Amino acid sequence: MVQGELNTSNPSGPLTHRTYNKDRDRENFAKMVVVCGLPFSFGEHPGFIAYIRDTYNPSFKGLSRSMVKRDIFEFQEKHCQYLRAYFEIMDCRVAITTDMGRSPNGFDYLTVTAHWIDYNWNLQKRIIGYKICQKKKTGMYIATTVLEILDFFGLCDKVISITLDNASANLNAINMLEPRLCPISKYAFHVRCAAHILNLVVSDGVKLFENSCDKVDNACFYIFHMNSSSRINQFKELCNACKLPFRKVPKHVKTRWNSFYEMLEVAYTYKEPITMQFNSHNAYPEFKLNDSDWNEVNELRIFLKSFYDATKFFSGMYYPTISEILIHICEISYIFAEYKTHELFTIAIEVMITKFKKYFFSIPQIYLTAILFNPEYKEYGAKALVECIYQNLDIKPEETPDLVTCQNSIKLLAKEMYDKYCSLDNVENPQMSMPQVGAHGRVKHKLGLDSSNKCEFVKYLEQGSDNITNDEGIPQLLNWWRARGTQFPKLSRMVKDVLAIQGSSVASEAAFSAARFQIGDLRYSLAEDSLEISVLFRDWINAERRNQGLPKLDSQFELFIDSAIGCGSDDGMELQDRQRALPRPVVEYGQSIAELEKEFTGLYNY
Repeated sequence: MVQGELNTSNPSGPLTHRTYNKDRDRENFAKMVVVCGLPFSFGEHPGFIAYIRDTYNPSFKGLSRSMVKRDIFEFQEKHCQYLRAYFEIMDCRVAITTDMGRSPNGFDYLTVTAHWIDYNWNLQKRIIGYKICQKKKTGMYIATTVLEILDFFGLCDKVISITLDNASANLNAINMLEPRLCPISKYAFHVRCAAHILNLVVSDGVKLFENSCDKVDNACFYIFHMNSSSRINQFKELCNACKLPFRKVPKHVKTRWNSFYEMLEVAYTYKEPITMQFNSHNAYPEFKLNDSDWNEVNELRIFLKSFYDATKFFSGMYYPTISEILIHICEISYIFAEYKTHELFTIAIEVMITKFKKYFFSIPQIYLTAILFNPEYKEYGAKALVECIYQNLDIKPEETPDLVTCQNSIKLLAKEMYDKYCSLDNVENPQMSMPQVGAHGRVKHKLGLDSSNKCEFVKYLEQGSDNITNDEGIPQLLNWWRARGTQFPKLSRMVKDVLAIQGSSVASEAAFSAARFQIGDLRYSLAEDSLEISVLFRDWINAERRNQGLPKLDSQFELFIDSAIGCGSDDGMELQDRQRALPRPVVEYGQSIAELEKEFTGLYNY
């Protein structure tokens, strides 16, 4: 059967034609099941079969659950081998985020996510591990599991950092991982989750506002989250009377970033209908909402706005976050300085500053290095930010490190990291370490008498600051560095790795949301092996569809993987065992990602 097909590369162009392909149909259906979180048995549903028969193919007989599951496992394994080949070729380092949590099937999982900036200066993210926790969640268990995942993908010698929260088991795991992974910079290796730290800071402060906030929280829970249609209908009527569009107030979930602020923000907008409805059903005067409660809530939500914006920014996955953490720390320090004389916040600010300084002072060196490579700030801007933070937090001269020591370390440690990258370049490309200009030129080069001996690091800092914001006000840091890759070839290699470092572990926490999506309301459970494979494959498909620059595979590479895999299995555990036994794909020495992209014309055409 031949049918017209839209030319997606040029929608206004003419129709092209293709022949119906059963294998491609099964592949696309398997992807749809994973991306949409459908049950594996969806292909057997009478409604779906009737739709396909009536619309496309009268002879369609459906796709069995076992067939769909087998297809998903097979395509996931192909893509897994592709990622291993990609990681084998790429010449940059990866930043790892990891987190532990409980999935909807009741099991505890450890998730590992890899982040890197590709050859086209696009920030990439892939979940590479979603492992069920079979043992007690100790530092040893976390370290060995992370190492197993990194080793499988060939990343043990390519890790620049690991971002995780402040659980004691995670800190023990870092101590075990560091000597094994041999990071290029020790101060960049362990990054604490900034979103988690801000959540701890805010939690300590808002405890002092529990009376008013709890009353608002209870009112919203009573109206919106007790599955009462009559209360929702009454609230709709009150919204109409107050000339407000109907909207539910978000639920305050203690384990989710920013949910407290979002609840207060929306609740304050709807304070009139909430107060009228809640007070009319509340017989206890001490629990009724009043103007004093709402005034306190209003002051608190204004105060928390900067924390909300910072946490939201830290949670980003497809733009650099590490390079702007110091900016947000500075902004929050201004908030502390402004509110510490406010009668309502005096005690709360004191508590919050103590917790804030516990984690952000001394200022993590990687924050200072990263801001140095923002051309809008560079060394002068970084020192100015540090000075403002010290002043706003009232850091005493006797506290270490003092201001001058901290400012001097910005350039010193960044240059130390740059020198390590240069030494790696000289080892990998010894012909580049000495200019071929004869004895006279080599002596001048060694003595630093020629202008070419001035390193790229110094040249970059000596240039003036540069605007990186586009017309929409969005920073274009990666685009700026991409345009200067030839001007600073060695420095840009280091910057590419530094900017890939994640300021928070939210990317790994998102895997648990993906797991909830995979189980959803359409299925009661999902075996742990199937859940792991579905979470990884869905993330990989979605990442490809973002068109972030990852090259695609052609049919020849697909055939190579088919021959290595053999027949498909319906058992997820068998698939994982077989994956671990597969050798890493062999790639041609010196082959670049650009060459790979030209050679492979595409297994996945989204």
